[in-house]
Amino acid sequence: MQKRLHELVKRFLEGTATPREREEVYRLLETDVIDEIMQKELYRLQRKNLDNPFGLYRTSGVAPGEVMAARERHGPEEILDGRLPAHDQQTAQAENDIIEEIIHFRPQPEFKRIYLAAAAVAALVMAVAFWWLTQHNGSDRTAQHIVPASSDAEKTTAQFTLYTGKHFVRLSDKTAVTLNKDTELQVAHTFGTEAREVVLRGEAYFDVHHDATKPFIIHANGITVKVLGTAFNVRAYPGANKVNVTVMRGLVQVGSEQEVYSLVRPHEQIDIALDTHEFLVQEANLDQTEDWRKRFMIFEDTRLEEVLRNIHDLYGAEVVLRQQSLKDCPLTATFSDEAPLEDVIRAVAQAYGMHYQISDDGKKVTLEDGSCR
Repeated sequence: MQKRLHELVKRFLEGTATPREREEVYRLLETDVIDEIMQKELYRLQRKNLDNPFGLYRTSGVAPGEVMAARERHGPEEILDGRLPAHDQQTAQAENDIIEEIIHFRPQPEFKRIYLAAAAVAALVMAVAFWWLTQHNGSDRTAQHIVPASSDAEKTTAQFTLYTGKHFVRLSDKTAVTLNKDTELQVAHTFGTEAREVVLRGEAYFDVHHDATKPFIIHANGITVKVLGTAFNVRAYPGANKVNVTVMRGLVQVGSEQEVYSLVRPHEQIDIALDTHEFLVQEANLDQTEDWRKRFMIFEDTRLEEVLRNIHDLYGAEVVLRQQSLKDCPLTATFSDEAPLEDVIRAVAQAYGMHYQISDDGKKVTLEDGSCR
C-alpha cells in the first residue's frame, strides 16, 4: 500500500494524476497519512529537476534561456511589481503557468508575483511545499486525525500558536497534549529549537516525549513544571487559588520561577497554594484526575475494529465495515465526544480511502472500499 501511495503522490506532483487521483490526494492531505511520503516525493522531485532543470520548459513554448535572460535584464523589484515589458512578462507568465499546471492550483493574484520572482525549479518545489504545508498549519497532525469539538479554536500570531477549548494537540517534538474545556495552551513558534516551553491556563494532560537535552517546561499561574519525559496532569485555571499537578508516569519537578518545591513521583499529586506558596504532596486519586479525559476517544495504533466498536458505544450507531480485511488496520486518532458522528466517520474513512453512508436517522453507518495505508 505504501508503494501505491508513493506512486499516487508522485503522479500528483508531476501532473499526471487523474482527476479522481487528485481528489484522493486532496482528501489525504487533510490527514497525516501521506505527510512523510509527500516530504520524500518533494525531495525526489527537487533532485530530479536539479539534474534536468530545463525539462520543465518543454511544453511551455518558452526556451529556458529566455527566462534566464529576462531575469538578467530586470531587477527583482520590476519582477515583483509586474513592471516587465510585454515579451518578458509573457515569458515570466509562461514560467508561472508551468508551476500552476504541475500543481493544479491557481494561486490568488497577490501570490502570483511571488512565484514569478523565483527560478522555475525552486519555484516549483517551493510552491508545492508551501501549498502542502499550509494544508497542515495549525494543530500538529504528525500522527493524528483530529476531530475537535466545534467550540474549539486555534489562533496563530507572529510569535505563537494559541490552542483553546477541548482539544488534542500533537506538538512538534511528538509530545501529546489533551486540553480540557476553558483551557488555553500557548506554544511559541520557536518551540523545540532551543527549549521546550509552553504556557498553560486551565487543565491539560501531558504525555511528554523524552529528550534528555531539552527539558519540557510548563508555566502555569506562576508555577513551573519541569520534566524530561513523563505523563502528568496540570490543573491551573486563571483566578483559582491553587495549582494541582498529578503524575501518572515518570518524575516531575514542580516549583516557582525562583525555587524548586518538590519532585513528584508516579501516583502522587502536589497542591500549591498561590497566595502562600505552601504545598502538599500526597497520594493521587487517579480515577478522579483522569475522569475528564474519558470524554475523549484516544487511539494509538488501535485496530480499526476496536475503533468502530468505541464509536458504536459512544453514538449508539451500528457501524458496518464491508471490507473485513481492514478490521486489523491500525489507527492513531483522537476524537472529542462532542464531535458530530459524521465528522468522526469522515476522518476514519479518509484515513483508509473508504466511502461511507450514514442513515437519515443516524442509527447506521456503512463503510466500504478502501485499504490499509
